[in-house]
Amino acid sequence: MMKTYQLKFLAWVFSAFLPPDDPNSQNDEVEDYYALLDVSKNARADDIKKAYRKKSLLLHPDKLRQRGMKYEGQIITEDEARARFQQMKAAYDTLSDPKKRQLYDALGHKGLDFVQNPSHAWDPHVLLGNLAKSSLFDRTKLITLVLLFFGLV
Repeated sequence: MMKTYQLKFLAWVFSAFLPPDDPNSQNDEVEDYYALLDVSKNARADDIKKAYRKKSLLLHPDKLRQRGMKYEGQIITEDEARARFQQMKAAYDTLSDPKKRQLYDALGHKGLDFVQNPSHAWDPHVLLGNLAKSSLFDRTKLITLVLLFFGLV
């Protein structure tokens, strides 16, 4: 497995190929996994497990139904409860696996999805579409690296 700084550098250079942030997407609701579990970024595996168990008792749809669908003083729908529980479960699955956690720490949500679901992500049409939608700064980084590689700069 690559070191975190190597992954961050590669993600920084090749960020032009990552899917752009879509202001209309519903992924804005995706919280930081550490915040979802109320743990720090340097939490140990057992701390993450304890936090997950505690949160799962609060967020599990069956437990919420027993409490009248109240979570943090608000009444939420069953769909919201299910979505929050699934987000929290995804956070635990990622942070409890050392390799996934390293990828998440280095690349964030977009990068982790890009690496874990490569079937769609590596399609040349998707990559070129992402490149076309990327910022000028991201494209400049990529072009500069290519020019440096071929000794043209």
